[in-house]
Amino acid sequence: MLPPSHELADRPAGGVLHGDAFGFSSFAKCRLLAVSEAKCHSHAEMVSVRYRPELPLGARRSVLSSALASRSRSGSRRYLVPVSLPYSLSMVPDAERWNRNIQYHPLLLGLGPADRVLDVGCGSGLLCRQMIPHATKVIGIDVDRPSIDEAKRETSDPAVEYIVGDVLTYPFERETFDLVVSVAVLHHMDAATGLRRFADLAKPGGTVGVVGIGRSVYPRDLVRDGLAGIATFAHRRTRRSTFWHHSSPMVWPPPLTDHEMRRLVAEVMPGAEFRRHLHGRHSIVWTKPRST
Repeated sequence: MLPPSHELADRPAGGVLHGDAFGFSSFAKCRLLAVSEAKCHSHAEMVSVRYRPELPLGARRSVLSSALASRSRSGSRRYLVPVSLPYSLSMVPDAERWNRNIQYHPLLLGLGPADRVLDVGCGSGLLCRQMIPHATKVIGIDVDRPSIDEAKRETSDPAVEYIVGDVLTYPFERETFDLVVSVAVLHHMDAATGLRRFADLAKPGGTVGVVGIGRSVYPRDLVRDGLAGIATFAHRRTRRSTFWHHSSPMVWPPPLTDHEMRRLVAEVMPGAEFRRHLHGRHSIVWTKPRST
C-alpha cells in the first residue's frame, strides 16, 4: 500500500502526474498528464500523483501502473501524455536508445532501400533518422505536435520532413510511397481503417511494414508475456543501451489481441506475413500487388 501522500486523486481538471514514475534519475524528472480518452482534447478528468524522491522505484512504478489502470467514470481508456521530456534523456545518442519497439526497427529498415518512405506516428523521429541511409526521402507524420517539435530539434538531415497531422485525413496522394512503416501506432486508431489507409498510400509493388502490440488475454498469454519479460530484463542487463521512454502519447490497453489482428490482416491485406515476436510485439509485412 502506498503512503497517503502518493495516492491517486481524481481532480476535475488540470491534474498532473509528477515525478520519477518511469524510474528516471533525480536530475531527470518527467511530467505527464493522464487524460481520459473521451476528454483528451479538453484535458479534463485528469489524475494527479504527489511525488517524493525517496519513494522506492518499485512504488513509483506501481503509481504509474495505477494511473494506467485508472478509468474515468465513463469507463474509457486513458491516455498518458508526457508533456515534457527530461533533458538528460533527449541527449542520449540514437544508437544507444532501446526499448521493445526499437528492438524491431531493424526489421523495418530491412524492407528498404526505398525512394519515398512514410513513417506513420513517427514520434520523436528515431526511425526516420535511422531510415536515412535506406531512402531518398523520409516523411514522418504524427498528430502530437510536441513530438514533432522534438523530432525537428533532433534531426538535421534535409532528407527528412516532419508533418503534424493525422495520416487518415492528411491529403497525401494515393500510391506515392515505396514504403509505409509504423511502430506501436495501429492500436491508436481503428486497425482496419489504418491498414487500408497504409495500403492505399503504398505504390503498386511497394511495401507496408508494421510493428504492433496486441492485447494480452490471461491465462492464455501468461507464458508468452513471462518470456517477453525475461527477454527484456536480460537485454537491459547485458546490452550497453539506455532504456528509452518516448515522449509521445500512449494508449493502453490495445483493443485487439494478436489473434484478432492476425485475422484482420488476412482479410484486409491478403498474403501479408504476420509474425509474433519475443519481446511482446507482432509484425506485419505486406507487398502491394502490381497493377496488371
